[in-house]
Amino acid sequence: MDDEAKTAAEVAEFEKTLEGLSEEDKTKKREERKKAHSQNADVEADLKRERDLRTKAESELAETRKKAREAAEERRKKREAEGLLPDEGADKPLTKAEAEQFMIEREERIRKEMREERVRETAKKLTESDSEAELVVEIWKNRTLAGTIEEQIAEAHSIALGRKLRAQNAELQRAIASGGSVVTDALSGQRTPPPKGPTNVADTDKTVLQGMTWDAGKRRYWKKLQGTNKIFCVSEDLKKRWREDAPSQK
Repeated sequence: MDDEAKTAAEVAEFEKTLEGLSEEDKTKKREERKKAHSQNADVEADLKRERDLRTKAESELAETRKKAREAAEERRKKREAEGLLPDEGADKPLTKAEAEQFMIEREERIRKEMREERVRETAKKLTESDSEAELVVEIWKNRTLAGTIEEQIAEAHSIALGRKLRAQNAELQRAIASGGSVVTDALSGQRTPPPKGPTNVADTDKTVLQGMTWDAGKRRYWKKLQGTNKIFCVSEDLKKRWREDAPSQK
């Protein structure tokens, strides 16, 4: 089955799941599916970019080594043609510092190769798709990250999902500004909800909650919608948004 036929089959299968739903719910489900496909396309693009960067770096390193060998061989032939003695410095052994650096880099490569499968398994638990997990692995392979292996994976995961979080934060900002409809997708599976209110909100989310009031009793943020008798609410974990009647003033 070619890609076009596969896509058509997937759409047909998805449409079957909508049978019995209202037109409003069908529209919502279609929009959610479209958004998920768009996010997956972004992840695939990021994954391709990371792999291209690694391939380019490996190619450039191989080319540099090749040119160094060719230059050394050219110098040897030239001295030989001129009847000169071999260049004693050409094959000079590595200094202690150079040898230590070489060993450090070699050991780091070996460690990464041995840990790659563990990183991949952990990444699958943190992400929502195989593509996202592979992106985490590629970022981890392409960078020198500090800390324990768990801390390295967590940092690679944050880098990998940066685009997704920025897009979702922008959507939340638009919803707050317009009093938008309910949205239930999580901003981040790794974020810990603020247990005591606004003071514990992550810095990346403070801007999207500006102008909202924390309701400790109902564990939510809310904002009066101007010109209406409605309030716009955001759940404590930032996963849900909805509108409801404003409480009566007594």
